[in-house]
Amino acid sequence: MPELPDITVYLEALEARVLGRVLERIRIVNLFVLRTAVPPVSSLEGRRIIALRRLGKRIAFGCEGGSGWCCI
Repeated sequence: MPELPDITVYLEALEARVLGRVLERIRIVNLFVLRTAVPPVSSLEGRRIIALRRLGKRIAFGCEGGSGWCCI
């Protein structure tokens, strides 16, 4: 399990790469990493990532359209 400094570095790297981009396709290779079921991951395809945040040792992706946060 990553520690807080690791999560901070991951967030910084992800912000530069994914903020403002549209999720074209989502593929979960290992369901163990997914920590949310609502909204369904498939409902996030085609939506723009507008925010990233840390929830404990997890990273949450906020998408446009008010669909909530997807947490990994």
